[in-house]
Amino acid sequence: MWLLRLGSLSRWTKSVPGNPPRRVNRSASSPEDVAAVAKDLFRRRGERGQSVFRVQNRDEADTAAVIFAITCRPDPADVDYVLIPDECLAPLRLEIRAEPSTALHPFLGERHFEIVDLADDRVEDFARYVLADARYEALRINERSLVEKARDMLAKLPDLTGFLGLDWPDVLQARSSAS
Repeated sequence: MWLLRLGSLSRWTKSVPGNPPRRVNRSASSPEDVAAVAKDLFRRRGERGQSVFRVQNRDEADTAAVIFAITCRPDPADVDYVLIPDECLAPLRLEIRAEPSTALHPFLGERHFEIVDLADDRVEDFARYVLADARYEALRINERSLVEKARDMLAKLPDLTGFLGLDWPDVLQARSSAS
C-alpha cells in the first residue's frame, strides 16, 4: 500500500443521511466524485511529484500519519489520509521514485517516495482507478486521538522531540498538566 501524504476525508468520502449519519466512499462512475478526489492528487506548489509514504499495513500508516502531523504541522488538528493499493498505480504506468529525506524524521524519510510523472491531465484518471478499487481507505485521526498517540509515540521514540512542529511541545505539556 501507499500512504498518500495527507488528504481531505470529505473529498474521498461523502456523508449519507441516517441515524446516525455515516460516510461512504465516493464513486469512480461519478464525475463529481472523481473531480473531488482529484483535488487531493494534484501537485502542490513547489512539489516535483506527489509525495507518498510506503507502508505495509494500517498500523504503520497510522504511525506515519501521526509522525507527519507532529513533525510537519505546527499544532494539532484532525489528520486525514488515504491508503492506496499499489495496483492502482500500475495501469497508468506511473513512475514511483524513492526520495528519502533527511528533513523528515527517519521513520518518514526512509519511506518517502514521489509519483514523479502524474501530470495534471492524468490526475482524474488516477483518481478514477483509486475510487474503483474497493480496498482504498480514507481515514481520519481526530485531534484528541492524535494528541494521545503523539504522547505515546514520544515515549517510544524520544528522538521525535527534535522534529516536533512549532507549537507541539507546549500543546503536549499543557494537555499533560490538564490530565
